[in-house]
Amino acid sequence: MDAITPQFALKLTDAHARDSDQVVLVALDDDHVIGFAELLRTPRPPIDRPEAAELASLYVLADRRRQGVGRMLVEAGKRAVGNDRLALWVAGFNDNAQGFYRHIGFHETGLTQTEDMGLELEMTNY
Repeated sequence: MDAITPQFALKLTDAHARDSDQVVLVALDDDHVIGFAELLRTPRPPIDRPEAAELASLYVLADRRRQGVGRMLVEAGKRAVGNDRLALWVAGFNDNAQGFYRHIGFHETGLTQTEDMGLELEMTNY
């Protein structure tokens, strides 16, 4: 994904706006979408952590990374779902994402799953 268009952001938020368990946040710079996060108050299986919320999606435009946008979205997401404890799955091949999550306090739990794109690792921030 080279660009997050306003249409994409509207489609994403509209698709989830009716579900009170989901929170979608969009980061803007002026009128330009530069990132988004989707969180679920109740994690989906196979995450078996009833005490946690799920960070289901996080994306920041490549030219806006390392500027605090991802951290801001995660922190705002924790406030929006009312839970500081988060769990997520991250692609095993995505070293950049794993490094980012470790940098903001996540760690691997040792649980893995295999999806269409390959191995995924579970990470939590507690």
